[in-house]
Amino acid sequence: MAVERVEIAKENIVAQSRLGVEKVVHNGHQYVVIVGENEHFVQPHDLSKDLKTVDPSAFPQGAYLKVKQIGKDFGLELMGRMNGGGPVAGYIAYWTTKAVCYGTAAAAATTLVVTTGGAAGAASGAAVAAGTAGASTGAGVVAGAIAGAGLAGEAAIATTAVATGTATTGGAVAAVETASLGAMAFFTWLPIP
Repeated sequence: MAVERVEIAKENIVAQSRLGVEKVVHNGHQYVVIVGENEHFVQPHDLSKDLKTVDPSAFPQGAYLKVKQIGKDFGLELMGRMNGGGPVAGYIAYWTTKAVCYGTAAAAATTLVVTTGGAAGAASGAAVAAGTAGASTGAGVVAGAIAGAGLAGEAAIATTAVATGTATTGGAVAAVETASLGAMAFFTWLPIP
């Protein structure tokens, strides 16, 4: 009985270019990675668990083989493709991440105002003002507004919060932007179905 040799389609093989992988075939008994004129037989323990049960002649749709080098040997891992990316998905992920992050911060500040009777809320408002208007402008505006309302103690808290909270606010904004951009990059580069 003749042994059937099955070549895995090139679009279903992912390998680092430094490996020089030209083909992956199944010779009827085991997988073979072809590099130049050399054939590297892949040992069963170097195959992913899922790949051991796959019929090479009926390669699963939407899957690919990831070729990795293990010392001088090669290993194969069966991977699934993720669909649903592109620029629209990236922008949706970006704005959703921003909305969730800033929405959580706004809810926390609102809760702080309600539970402390305004003193801590004034401090968090001062921190937000500092982040948007700059420390000196934010301190003056918030402290002046609070002092004008007859709340000198809260004015002192707000001024201190602006002076110390500017770095914290800037760090929070940077963290939200970093997370949003990361989500956008991830979803933008997913393959589109």
